[in-house]
Amino acid sequence: MKRILSLIIIVLCLGVIEVHAVEPLTVSTCGVSITTNYDTGDVYKAKIDRVTEGAPLPTSTEISLKSGEEKTFGVTTYTTSGLYEYKVTLDKSDVYYIYTVQIVEDNGKLFVYSFAKENGDGEKTDKVKFNIKNDVPVNPTPSRPVNPYTADAIFKFVLALAVSGLLILFVIKQLSKNKKEEKLQ
Repeated sequence: MKRILSLIIIVLCLGVIEVHAVEPLTVSTCGVSITTNYDTGDVYKAKIDRVTEGAPLPTSTEISLKSGEEKTFGVTTYTTSGLYEYKVTLDKSDVYYIYTVQIVEDNGKLFVYSFAKENGDGEKTDKVKFNIKNDVPVNPTPSRPVNPYTADAIFKFVLALAVSGLLILFVIKQLSKNKKEEKLQ
């Protein structure tokens, strides 16, 4: 009888305890952009690695970007609350970012707060932005040879030729007129 009563009490207690599952949260993973002082057309590779052991990784851990582009590593799905850190690097830069994601559970729902810090100790920012200083060529070579016969130069030549021709006609006419006057006298 004691055993039956204890089983009934356990069943009643389990009925009072509410068990709920947490819905997974899928979020876009940190945007990365690159700016350069001189666009060389180079393609840069950005990479994201987990710092926090067991942190879920995004759908892409490497992306390729050109100057002026902004991309993300895709989406990451979180199933539990916690603090997750990632390191974002760029192949042609000594700068790195620590990207921190804090997942908080409230009433069975997960919420996200995220930020990045340059070299892990800079100011908090919502974007990872690499600024690349490329060497600017001193005398960039033109893409095609310089043509001295531009439309402007050709126009000036034709105009000078036309004025010369008119001047010659005027001189010939004057000489012809002078010869006629001489014959009449």
